[in-house]
Amino acid sequence: MRKAKDLTGQKFGRLVVLEKVREGKNKGKWECQCECGKKSYHYSTPLIRGEVVSCGCKKLEGQHIDLTGQKFNRLTVIKYLGNQKWECKCECGNTVNVRAGNLKRGVTKSCGCLYESKKTLAKFKDDTRAKVLYKRYNAMKERCYRPKTKCYSIYGGKGIKVCDEWLNSFEAFYNWAINNGFEIIEGEYKDQLQIDRIDSNGDYSPENCRWITESENVSRISKTNAQLEELLKQSSDELVQQYIERKIELNQEIQKEKKAIRGGWFPVKKNVYCYLRNNDKTKRFLFKNIKTVALFLNIRSGQVHYRLKKKGGVINEEWYLERITREEFNELSNNVEVIV
Repeated sequence: MRKAKDLTGQKFGRLVVLEKVREGKNKGKWECQCECGKKSYHYSTPLIRGEVVSCGCKKLEGQHIDLTGQKFNRLTVIKYLGNQKWECKCECGNTVNVRAGNLKRGVTKSCGCLYESKKTLAKFKDDTRAKVLYKRYNAMKERCYRPKTKCYSIYGGKGIKVCDEWLNSFEAFYNWAINNGFEIIEGEYKDQLQIDRIDSNGDYSPENCRWITESENVSRISKTNAQLEELLKQSSDELVQQYIERKIELNQEIQKEKKAIRGGWFPVKKNVYCYLRNNDKTKRFLFKNIKTVALFLNIRSGQVHYRLKKKGGVINEEWYLERITREEFNELSNNVEVIV
């Protein structure tokens, strides 16, 4: 009788043979370690003939559906890792590796922060302040980390973040809020407390935040109007003067409607850097979004979009508009008047 060949230590495709199984349901087979880390059991003939080259992961790799960019609950898929696993980024900023099936079936909805948030919130189930604060807490994180949020461009788009202490713990945010004067105020919306950043360019953190009323928040627009009025006195360009006057009027309308738009900004989806000039190039301006261009020229935003996409940037007989990159914007800003 011919002696069986010893395959121990040999490699077949992705499989490295460990030892022969002497008992149990896999008796007579060879125990193999795959490159993906999974163990499998095979007879010698399929291994030698090349009929088996992996634990099954190689076959699955050619079958997976590309999920890159898709969002499942709080997770956005970044890239494929192999063996049906995907690297995903959570809304809280953490990354986690998840199997495709768990994403599709909704078994895994976050990096674990969703469970922790619910568990933490359960501690305060009889505290009405916690329910209100939890909504403010989620809204704060969405403004900084969720690009689809309406005002992301003036928060997360500008690099504003939530400090690690708050980002990883609602309880820490809750304790800070209660210890720093938060309370539920009955009455009109203008009397409700809102979280405010002392330095409007700073992050959300205990050192840079406070609670103020809606009325106090809206009053910041009045300060912006005062700055615009000062700029109006300094400018000698008639177009710039007209633009500043229209912006002051817009801010006053916003104030009447009780909308808290900080620093004269109004919501835009994203920055679209633009370079505006007249035909003889005697007047040149830079803008960070289409709405500001429309306000400057006193026309509708839709008309600017149409002229930019369909007419090669020709706004009218006098003005020409060109889209530029952020780097070009920064370079030109030294020599061109910037209006935002």
